[in-house]
Amino acid sequence: MSVNVAQMSRLRKTAWVVENNGTEDVEFWDLPVQPKIKPDPTDTIVAVDKSWRIDQIASDLYRDASLWDVIAETNGFRLLPQDMHVGEKIRLPTYQRVLSKIRS
Repeated sequence: MSVNVAQMSRLRKTAWVVENNGTEDVEFWDLPVQPKIKPDPTDTIVAVDKSWRIDQIASDLYRDASLWDVIAETNGFRLLPQDMHVGEKIRLPTYQRVLSKIRS
């Protein structure tokens, strides 16, 4: 199967997997692995507002809503939106640090 993936898609860092379950081939995208971004003094710490969505934060901060999972990984979120609580402080790495980690 041929699949076209957009240049900035997070699927570029994943693999197309074909596994046989004993009776048929099953095809799926492997889970993307996001870079681990350690705390840094240049990070912005913000308190979550009730109107925020993590993809909107990524779009505003990184100009790419698909980078929401970098914010989730950085803050240890596993189940969204339940993991983001109003008033909770979250860490937002700088755009330059995120780009350097993704490109490496």
